[in-house]
Amino acid sequence: MPRRHQSRTRRTHRALGAAAAAVFFAATLAASLHRPPDRLATSDGGDALSSTSALDDLLIRPEDPTGFGAASATRASTAGDVAIAPPPVEFDAPPAPPAPPPPALAQLSPQPDLKPGIWAVVVGINDYPGSRADLRSAVTDADDMDAALAKLGVAPDHRLVLHDREASADTLRRALDWLVLNAGPDATAVFSYAGHVRKLDRDTEAMVAADGRLVTDAEVATRLQGLAARHLWIVMETCYGGGFTEPLRAGRVLTAAADANSLAYENLGFGRSYLGEYLVYQGLIWAQARPNVQDAYAYAYASLARDYPNRLPFQDDRAGETVSLVAPGAHVDSGGSAASQSGGSGSGGSGSGGSSGPSTTTTTTRRSSGDGGGDPRPDGGGGGGGDDGGCVGLDLGVVDCD
Repeated sequence: MPRRHQSRTRRTHRALGAAAAAVFFAATLAASLHRPPDRLATSDGGDALSSTSALDDLLIRPEDPTGFGAASATRASTAGDVAIAPPPVEFDAPPAPPAPPPPALAQLSPQPDLKPGIWAVVVGINDYPGSRADLRSAVTDADDMDAALAKLGVAPDHRLVLHDREASADTLRRALDWLVLNAGPDATAVFSYAGHVRKLDRDTEAMVAADGRLVTDAEVATRLQGLAARHLWIVMETCYGGGFTEPLRAGRVLTAAADANSLAYENLGFGRSYLGEYLVYQGLIWAQARPNVQDAYAYAYASLARDYPNRLPFQDDRAGETVSLVAPGAHVDSGGSAASQSGGSGSGGSGSGGSSGPSTTTTTTRRSSGDGGGDPRPDGGGGGGGDDGGCVGLDLGVVDCD
């Protein structure tokens, strides 16, 4: 064959090969986009998303439509979930010196100065004494909650955020006092905690502060006994969080990543706890739910039931009405962001007097009355939480909770 014909033949083969490769790549990409992710069993009894193809690592979240938190876009989840297991009874090193308390706590006045609005204490602890008990996602969970409240118009001086060494046991107690001293009868108070919790006995849970010391659920209840706020929302992005019912009474809601006897989990794929991802990041920051406690929980529960049915949250709702998270004097635009309103009291706040904020969807959280236990399902169905029988078989100093 003449040389020019051989050269032309080679070029033709290369072109055909490139075209075939392009067709194959497009077909593979289309298949990967439409194929549901595989699930793998994990050693802790959970499940993990496995990579459906090498192209999975190229898939990222779409840009945040609200323009808020787009920098936090993460890769599609291909990693497994990790239990937020309780820390050992004895840490393997002494705690680091606590950080100075924030200015708002440095000199607390003993006299209340009660005001309306939304007042929030938000805690995230990753760094614990030693090296064996550190967490990965608690600070992210706390930052997400702070960002969601800011997005809904809550002023910076109404939000107290504690990270790592800032969250010693003494500072946690002072932060609870700060809520009591500021949140008035027309206010909504928020206490959000992401970190370790230890189960002490059948009915007692305790937050593990950054210095390794404990703040029990009974102490939280005592500190919040004098809280005048119309509503209180307690969010526990922790194991055993559903056990923090002692502070509850009429007007108050507890939302937790797991019930009183179950572990909670974080997912390495999206870098948050499951509750933080679905309740706060998707529900409130991405505005997939209306900006109130009940709709945010209903969205999180339904979405987790669809995506991770063994990672369901828990809620005990004794509010008796919708608890809006929109600050007074602000309104939420179509993208879920709050903007200042001129004049009037606005549609947000605690809901006293006029509007109580956006109404709930037809699927609402069960309203508990009296001292009855909570119900994790928005439709008022049966029990649930993280795992079942969470206290049995743990060799980390946790008691048997059967």
